[in-house]
Amino acid sequence: MERPAFSGEIGPEAAVVPGTHQFQSVAENLIREMQIPVLRFPGGTDVDFLDWTDMVDDVPGRAKAARPISNPRGNKVSNAFGYDEFLRLCERNGSEADIVVNFRDGLLNVRPLEEAAARAAALVAYCNGQLDQPLP
Repeated sequence: MERPAFSGEIGPEAAVVPGTHQFQSVAENLIREMQIPVLRFPGGTDVDFLDWTDMVDDVPGRAKAARPISNPRGNKVSNAFGYDEFLRLCERNGSEADIVVNFRDGLLNVRPLEEAAARAAALVAYCNGQLDQPLP
């Protein structure tokens, strides 16, 4: 489920029903027919240029209805397809989820190592947490 924002392609968001966060049924059926055992998201090195909280709803301090537009490497991504949609897609299709985390921030000192590690750990906690708990 590559989000190839760096190359300017649209990625899985091309299969989202406009104005929603829902995958088009024809696209989901095609994925199901392929019987893919493991799906990786958001894939590739673009994850190093995205804030994972831009791909989820109900982030403290942000308007409830809005996921911000990300602009990794100068290419806009709407974030209409995010972690919640990806995890539901995996669940419906019986695929295991392989979540990619940002190592670049800590490795290249974009953020202090402790902060970069805490952000990656927060994503893992979010993906494994209860539906009614607040963001880590």
